[in-house]
Amino acid sequence: MVGLISPERRCQRGQAGIVLAVLVLVLASPPLLMPSEARDLLPQKEQEVTQFGEIHVPAFDQKNWKGPQGMFAWIAMACGWKVPEDKYGREGWFGNPRILPKVPGVSVFPPETAVIYIVFEIPSLDAPMQMNTDWYRVNDHGSPSGQALGKDSQFMDMNEGYGYLEVWQPQDGWSPGTYLVKIYISSPGQQLHALSQVGTMQFTINDTEEAAQTAARCQAAGPQLD
Repeated sequence: MVGLISPERRCQRGQAGIVLAVLVLVLASPPLLMPSEARDLLPQKEQEVTQFGEIHVPAFDQKNWKGPQGMFAWIAMACGWKVPEDKYGREGWFGNPRILPKVPGVSVFPPETAVIYIVFEIPSLDAPMQMNTDWYRVNDHGSPSGQALGKDSQFMDMNEGYGYLEVWQPQDGWSPGTYLVKIYISSPGQQLHALSQVGTMQFTINDTEEAAQTAARCQAAGPQLD
């Protein structure tokens, strides 16, 4: 004969089930966060360059440019670029066209300079990528000031090992002083951030004899016909 369960016993079992369910929910819930911890989990406001603290990247040696620097086999600031006269491979073969810098290693330019070139060679790629640059006026404290004066980018396919970036004169002209060029690498279409930066270069705009010599050497190298 099946015994009957008293109403008091059923009530105790019901209460025990509720307590067990509440305990499971408490254990499964994430721990409570302090206000400062919870704020860190919120999505960060989108910025032109997102970073926490200072990110230190190498300043490329612009005089001794022929050796490897960072990800580059070589990288140089120059008056332009050229295709070397020597050829290799058979006619009609798919090759990796080479370019070389015109008057590499210069970093002091006169105010009338229209464009400065950054020419580089990179090792073979395992995926397409994009090289990017922007440039800034440097303030009296040695830091880039204000918004970027300009931007440039070049798509690099897997078979391409050579490229160049162009640093253009601002619409209102160059002001005498020092300028910082930031160089980035990214996947095509990817938003740039601080960790995308791979190096920097600097150049100076003035009316000194060195700037006049740069102008004369650039003119002797011939016009750039992209």
